[in-house]
Amino acid sequence: MLHLQYMNALTKKILLLLIALLTTGSFIYISIAFSPKITLQLYKLHIPIVAIVLLLLFISITSFGSFLLGKRRGILLAILGDGYLLLRLFNYTHPFYLLILIMILAVIEFSFIK
Repeated sequence: MLHLQYMNALTKKILLLLIALLTTGSFIYISIAFSPKITLQLYKLHIPIVAIVLLLLFISITSFGSFLLGKRRGILLAILGDGYLLLRLFNYTHPFYLLILIMILAVIEFSFIK
């Protein structure tokens, strides 16, 4: 079991980069190889492939963002990326919705400043 509190900073960065590269590769492979209409069936549960792609994209952006900018900003960057794609998925394509999303994340970012 990995105990992240006992790992040094370099090991954490290497682990984040490895996770980011693996999830990015999986994201690219799944988005190219499978149609968005395919659902993954686990027992009686049907999971759309779009949900898996968005989850992989979220993990990938979080890992890259945490590697480059820090944990909190990596998560906010991933929320911005997935939020934008979800807005596009539900046909909220007006730029005002993107502006609202950016403003909400900016307020969250500024609320954590000490």
